[in-house]
Amino acid sequence: GNREEYWLTYEQPYMGGKVTAWKIGAYKRSWTDLRYYVDDQERFRYDRDKVGAFFGFGRKFKEESMYNWYLLFDWHKVENDPNNPAAGYEKSEWRKKEIDKKVPPTTIMDDLGDGTYYSVTASARRLNIDEYLPYSKGDVQTLNIQYGQADVDSINYNYFKYWVEAKFYFPVEKLFKDFFETSFGGNADKPVVFASRIIVGSSSGDVPYEEMYTVGGDTTLRGYDDDRYHGEEILLGNFELRVPMDKNFSLVAFYDIGRSWRKEGDDASFGNDMGSSPGFGVRINTPLGNLRLDYATGDEGRFHFGFGELF
Repeated sequence: GNREEYWLTYEQPYMGGKVTAWKIGAYKRSWTDLRYYVDDQERFRYDRDKVGAFFGFGRKFKEESMYNWYLLFDWHKVENDPNNPAAGYEKSEWRKKEIDKKVPPTTIMDDLGDGTYYSVTASARRLNIDEYLPYSKGDVQTLNIQYGQADVDSINYNYFKYWVEAKFYFPVEKLFKDFFETSFGGNADKPVVFASRIIVGSSSGDVPYEEMYTVGGDTTLRGYDDDRYHGEEILLGNFELRVPMDKNFSLVAFYDIGRSWRKEGDDASFGNDMGSSPGFGVRINTPLGNLRLDYATGDEGRFHFGFGELF
């Protein structure tokens, strides 16, 4: 689907020797032509509108520490509406459409009903990155625990989510020089880098559809629709080889693999239809920032455009 995002944020990051970080902001996001799947089969398409606000703060354990903690509070409202639905999938019929065999069964309204959501997320992070280098070198690990509540179509939800994210950045300049007898456009200030990101997560309680883990799109699994997979569990891996050609232009080869899945129903399988997507991209350094253009095969070949590195 297509997506529009507007946000306003004011923040103080961990910079200049500061041991306290905080941010406050609001956002509005709109999606059109999202696809709703049941048992990995598309049933219909819908539009989503989301507005929200957040506040977060955290501290390093000491000034030069690589360890810090952070708390993030979020509130948002979501409205979903079918987009030219087939007969029987109009919004007035969503309460009658059962999508599983649970007792009582889940309906489309349980997943896509309009709702209000509240959450608090506690994060503990280890940041082992040399901040004075002009490129990423090192590793970052983050442990996250989220408690949330929601009111969706007058049904109350309470849940916990917990996930770990690990990122690694390895300069491989010497390998390229030894094997290919060239470093392409790389140099000491901008070497060839192998980067990877792994996300593993689970949950407990009744997680509403809107707050399930999602995989698919330009920030998770390239080559797939936005939010192609929904579920209470997640496994995702992103692997990139970043090859600078000169100081303002780089090539990237990547491979994304993963999905999220539900704990119950026909989709409750770790390896069921694991999404995977090889691809390539370019990075262009401009006065507006680092532009990212990727092409991934995935479910169906597609381009993705963004700013900055994926991770």
